[in-house]
Amino acid sequence: RSRDLVVGTFHSTCARFLRRHHEEIGLSRDFVIYDDADQKAMITRVLRDQKLDEKRYPPRMVASLINSAKNEMRSPEEAELAGFDAERIRAVYVEYERRMKAASALDFGDLIYRMVRALEESPALSEKLSGRFLHLLVDEFQDTNHAQFRLVRALSSRHQNVCVVGDDD
Repeated sequence: RSRDLVVGTFHSTCARFLRRHHEEIGLSRDFVIYDDADQKAMITRVLRDQKLDEKRYPPRMVASLINSAKNEMRSPEEAELAGFDAERIRAVYVEYERRMKAASALDFGDLIYRMVRALEESPALSEKLSGRFLHLLVDEFQDTNHAQFRLVRALSSRHQNVCVVGDDD
């Protein structure tokens, strides 16, 4: 019975589900996962191709904006980029996503973002996965972001048995 347990971080659990249900989600089974260095390199190429100054638009800052948008479950069109050159950053985000898709690659933010989108857009997938979880335990809940919260809500939608543990410090 312990084989039915799913234990892992949000990211590793989503990666496992994305691979297992890749066809339903519209992904290649052998998608690659880009780490921070890979993501920064891709953003650097996009910035250069769009002739944007890397000093004015540091790749690490652009990556942070994209990651923040994904943590808030916002697509390039929905991303709130107040205080920045929003249209240029949005254009970089759009092109970055296009190139990631062409490379059959996901970044860490995509693992949760894409899983949540799939669960919220596919009632059949949501029913299949939420039906697997009679109980859901989330540790370090104080560190949970918006995307992770929506993942917990989606995975617990059928049985609604959730236990969270957090550190009040």
